[in-house]
Parts: sequence; C-alpha cells; structure tokens
Amino acid sequence: MIRVSKKKWRDRPYPSRRDGAADLRRKVMLLVAGGFLGIGVFVALGFAVYNGLTRSVFFQITAINIQGSQRVGKGTILELSGVDIHSNLLKLKRRGVEERLAAHPWIKSAEVRRDWPNRLLIAIQERKPVAIFVGEGRFFFVDAGGGLFASAEPGDDLDFPVISGLTRQAWETTDPAGAPADVLRLLRKAGRGDSNLPLQNISELHVDQAGNVVMFLADRPFPIHFGRGDMEGKFGRVAKVLGWLYKKKQFQETNAIRLDDLEKKVVVERASSG
Repeated sequence: MIRVSKKKWRDRPYPSRRDGAADLRRKVMLLVAGGFLGIGVFVALGFAVYNGLTRSVFFQITAINIQGSQRVGKGTILELSGVDIHSNLLKLKRRGVEERLAAHPWIKSAEVRRDWPNRLLIAIQERKPVAIFVGEGRFFFVDAGGGLFASAEPGDDLDFPVISGLTRQAWETTDPAGAPADVLRLLRKAGRGDSNLPLQNISELHVDQAGNVVMFLADRPFPIHFGRGDMEGKFGRVAKVLGWLYKKKQFQETNAIRLDDLEKKVVVERASSG
C-alpha cells in the first residue's frame, strides 16, 4: 500500500510581504523609466520635425504687407522688424518684432500677424502730433496725451501750435491743476473743430512765470489771456467773442482779450484811438 504524505498548508513556500513590495517597486520604476524614455523620444522627434519645418521653403516669407505707415517709411519698418523675404514664418518671434517696432519714437503700437503659409502682415499705429513744444533750445512733437515723443527734424511738418515758456521738466509734471494740464485742455477743446477757434488757427500757447496761459492766433495780432483753470469754459466764451468780433468787423480795433479774472468775464481791450 502506497502512502502519500500531505504537507501542512503552513509549510508551503509563499512569498513574504517584503518580497512583494520590492517586486512592486521594481515594476513601478520600470514603468516610470519607460515613460521618461517615451517622452524623451517624443520630444526629440518633435524637435527634429520643428527644426525641419523652420528650414522649409514652404514657410519662407514671400510677401510682407505693411499698413498704417505715413511718417515712418516702409524701408525703416522693415529694417526695424529684422524680417525679410528669406525669413521663416514659423520661426518668426512675433512679440519681439512688435517690441522692436514700438521702440521707434513715431510708432505708438505695432501688430504683427502671420498669414499662413508664407505671408506676413505688419500693422502700425503712428503717433499724431497736436503741438510742438519749444524748450531749452529744442523742438519736440507733442501727442494728445502731452507726451514729448520725437525731436523736430528738417523737412518735418511744423504747422502745429507752439507751446512755449516752460522747461521740459516743468512740462512733464503730473499736476492736474498745473499749466501743462491747462494747455492740453485748450488743445483738446480746439481739436473738436469750433469754427470760431479751430486748432489750426492757434499759433502759440505761452505760459508765463505765474503759470498763466496766453494764446496767440495765426491771423490776429492780439493776445488772448486765459489765466489759469476752467479752460473748457473760457474756450467757449472766447469762441463766442471771436465770432461777435468777426461779425462786427472789430478785429482791427482789438488790442487783447482777457479772461484771467475770477468772475468769468471776458474783457475786450480796445486799441487806443490816439
């Protein structure tokens, strides 16, 4: 009779908990290593594809369309952009081109857009001068916000009101009640197109040592003393007086117009008859 021995269940060789944890760690490490390897291969492949596309003639720029340039020549814009017909549209750093263009004193902003696969659009917004600031022997163009953005050069259009009597440091003050703010308010008001006092008829806005603003017209010899403050209200009253003087043909007899008192009066000084 053959007898088969039976081992007790506790004698069977089961793995310990420590061995199982080590095996799990090995599997996790293999998965992580495989993941990193896959990512590395994917990145390398993507870089190779991108590098190839940035050298491809398919994305080589064949046309550059420039919009909005009047004062700044298109040749200057192309030179500042650093872009030419040999540049690659995919490789182009659009933000860098915009920043280089906006560094030009006459360019307020620039926008660069890609027109796939091989065309580029450059749209610029130029600064528009409203006056010329004269100070310390130099001439600067002034924009609507009062910024001095470029020196006047030979050949530039200088048919703008002249601002005089202030240093550059005094002009660039931020005091909302100061003389520079008063001058800008007058320029903005005149720029709205009043027929009796249009912007193009203002020859000079002079600020005296006390901060009072004096206006000189292009076609009339007498000064208009605005004083300080309430420039919008004073502008309207002066415009009405100028209209009345025009209808009555009293310009030749006028020596000055004053609005520099505090009672909101307009005083028309007559030239002496003697």
